[in-house]
Amino acid sequence: MHRLILLVILLGGLVYADESNTNLFLNTDVFELEVAADPQISPDSSRIVYVRRSNDIMTDRARTNLWIVGAQGGQHRPVISGTDSYSSPRWSPDSTRIAYISSAEGRGPELYVRWMNTGQTAMLSNLATSPSGITWSPDGNWIAFSALVKGEKASLAKAPAKPEGAHWAPPVTYIDSIYYRADGRGYLEPGHNHIFVIPAEGGTPRQVTSGDFNHGGMLAWSPDGDSIVFSANRNGDWEYRTRNSDLWSVNVASGELTQLTTRDGPDSSPTFSPDGSKIAYLGYDDRSMGFHTTRAYVLDVDDGSIEELTADFNRSVFSIRWAGSNNRVYVLYDDRGKRHIGTMTLGGEIDVIVDDVGGTEISRPYTGGGFSVADDGAYAYSAGTPYRPADVSAGRRGRAGAK
Repeated sequence: MHRLILLVILLGGLVYADESNTNLFLNTDVFELEVAADPQISPDSSRIVYVRRSNDIMTDRARTNLWIVGAQGGQHRPVISGTDSYSSPRWSPDSTRIAYISSAEGRGPELYVRWMNTGQTAMLSNLATSPSGITWSPDGNWIAFSALVKGEKASLAKAPAKPEGAHWAPPVTYIDSIYYRADGRGYLEPGHNHIFVIPAEGGTPRQVTSGDFNHGGMLAWSPDGDSIVFSANRNGDWEYRTRNSDLWSVNVASGELTQLTTRDGPDSSPTFSPDGSKIAYLGYDDRSMGFHTTRAYVLDVDDGSIEELTADFNRSVFSIRWAGSNNRVYVLYDDRGKRHIGTMTLGGEIDVIVDDVGGTEISRPYTGGGFSVADDGAYAYSAGTPYRPADVSAGRRGRAGAK
């Protein structure tokens, strides 16, 4: 195993404290801290683009910029940096472009593409709501994403016309949906999440799912580019049983839907094996308990058979990616208060690769962080602890080396 710390971005905010002050850390020092998050290694494993998160003392708001670093630690520099925020960088399959999301034009979050050899940037979309889950098609010609399609707001009665110049109290909010509020988001806009595709050179987004259901999460293009696999709860009682999601496939051209899993419980995070013969994903059988261990599974695309990888592994898996081959995956999980990345065979045998994933949540002593994988199995991840903001680290399975 080869693992390399690429950069250190926790800068010396503490030096601004009065030397006579015995406090080692002041409340204003939070504005001097920077965190590396969402590291995305390029498909050719040569570079890593990541989100550099900081806090603006002038606006008291978080700010996210995009930076890049070579996989061996050199050529560390900004991609897009300033007072605006940029997030969710995703590499094109040929490693020549990145797609990302930003509100830099003074409008709602939009989808952008940047050509890495020239620095030229294009705003692709003109959306009414924020995109998420952006994913390139295998040929690099399309980008898929999910977004809210707003619905009609319910009303008890039609309000009378307001006289010109009048200042009335805000109208009554009428809610007729069971699923109307979420942690961290508050009251939800009426409507449903749907999946869209847009040409990677710009154009009009095309909605490929329909119905009064929510579709999205992690999107996975089939290797031939004909379909997209995603998670959705398309059951008639979805508002009462919100965790009962399944994997579905949608034909991009026709919109035809195919249900891939049917069990009682959530299925999510699909990802195709390099040869397209299998789909790895996460989920569990819902036994109506307060906590369930999230399991890892592999679905055979040809015959629909499903094998559980983690039957003998008593830990929840938070993320799963193929490890550059068709017979091994990377899994992200917690053990003894630390977040690990391990490799797992399709027979369920696991080897620990790293145990220091985290450091992306300032002021919260929780595990966190994530990782990404290149086509050849090289990986990048956010390396940190509950006591230290994350840096970017990278490695490659099966090679000896030092941290």
